[in-house]
Amino acid sequence: EAFRLKRVPSRKILTVIDKHQKKRMVSIKTGTHVKDIFDRFKFELHEMDRVVVGGPMTGAPIFSENHPIRATIDGLFVQDSESVPPINDYPCTNCGKCVRICPVHLPVNMLVLLLESMEYHTAAEKYDLFSCIECGLCSYVCMSQIPITQYIEMAKKDVGFRNYR
Repeated sequence: EAFRLKRVPSRKILTVIDKHQKKRMVSIKTGTHVKDIFDRFKFELHEMDRVVVGGPMTGAPIFSENHPIRATIDGLFVQDSESVPPINDYPCTNCGKCVRICPVHLPVNMLVLLLESMEYHTAAEKYDLFSCIECGLCSYVCMSQIPITQYIEMAKKDVGFRNYR
């Protein structure tokens, strides 16, 4: 339709999952605020509930209901505060699960060491940071629950932004 009309589509299909795992597919206008979607479906949010945009593997939490739905967002889900795992600060145990599951065969454990200390340029140069496809598998299998995918996204943005300037 974008090619036929020669303009960017203003609507998109979004998967919305509530606290009880009930899924809905909705057609919404790009730019709609998360709050408007919650109001439409009468979602009840409590103080410590987690709202995630994206998907369960590569989604990222948002901290404001005024967050707009962009063209790149395909999912929105809410986790009840009681099912949100506690945040921990366990260090990488070097178990190797992330390395074994990586479809690009990156030394994810080495990347984690550099990314946790914000050595983004070294990670890019030495361990091929930009080859990561951000599938989220490494974060999913991490025993220490390190948000590896989010670290990688942050590093790519930082290195890319600095190289652009």
